[in-house]
Amino acid sequence: MNKIRILVATMVAVTAMSLTTFAACVRNNPSEGTLKHDSVGTCWTDNNTGEALKDLWTWVDTDGDGKKEKCYFGSDGYMVVYTEINGCYVDENGNILEEGVVDTI
Repeated sequence: MNKIRILVATMVAVTAMSLTTFAACVRNNPSEGTLKHDSVGTCWTDNNTGEALKDLWTWVDTDGDGKKEKCYFGSDGYMVVYTEINGCYVDENGNILEEGVVDTI
């Protein structure tokens, strides 16, 4: 009986940790903004505040196709590329890949 309780408790803890990691990858869409490109890279500026987004995932139409792709902006405000953030893979365009496919809405 104790082994079953330990097993169930372990399964619950592992599931909770997995959900926390995934949740860290997704953020709600901020207010409307503008993608800006310069010699350093690409940043997203909030049209209401004029500030760059930092340390978060958000939905941005990066390629002008009318669909928003999930992208991550680092602590410097620039879109990150070719990396992994919280277990989420980011391609050369700054888009998160879900099972090898760009995640869009």
